[in-house]
Amino acid sequence: MAITQPPPRPSGKLAGVILLVSSALILGALALHPVAGTAPAADLMRRISALAPQDEGVHGVLLLLIFAVSFAMSVFTIRRGIDQQAVLAASIAFGAWGFALVIAALIDGFLTPAIAALYLPAKGNDLSDALGMLREGALFIQIVTKFGLVAGGTAALFWSLDLLRGPGWVRAVAVYGLIAGISTASIIAFTNNLTPQSLIGSLAPQVIWYAAAGVLLLRGDV
Repeated sequence: MAITQPPPRPSGKLAGVILLVSSALILGALALHPVAGTAPAADLMRRISALAPQDEGVHGVLLLLIFAVSFAMSVFTIRRGIDQQAVLAASIAFGAWGFALVIAALIDGFLTPAIAALYLPAKGNDLSDALGMLREGALFIQIVTKFGLVAGGTAALFWSLDLLRGPGWVRAVAVYGLIAGISTASIIAFTNNLTPQSLIGSLAPQVIWYAAAGVLLLRGDV
């Protein structure tokens, strides 16, 4: 009777490097996120349009980093074993994280500047309609971003539950992941309006955990 060998696991080295680099770049990109502030409708359209190149650049980089982290954490998931229930739950939650943040980045970084540019010469009711669309878009961005952050914290929590079975350094990363997952949900619960600054504070616990997961991959601990 032939013995079926398990498929080889992908190397974690590249994924580990990606997580370490992406963690720093995500926080750096958010620090460069432009803010149009508040102003009368016509002035606001001009501000948003003027900031469009920086806005699109920042969100373009963030989209690439989201895909990079998703690739690396997929490697992490395969190496831990998708047949483990906690790992499976984490991968589902992480998929929701990526989907929500991609949608938020596309609207905030590309749709919003496009609306502002389209209605830049508008006046009267057209200008009011444009302002209404921007407000609705901003509200939607808040909702999906908060959902994404909670989903990411949930993913870190489930991955950490799986890592609790490991020794020493692996267990320390697991304990931190549990704290990061709970703290993210707590921060979001008490944050009415996300700004680039508060987003950094909300996302930082998760990003630090991704960096720690990258170290585990580089060391071959997972």
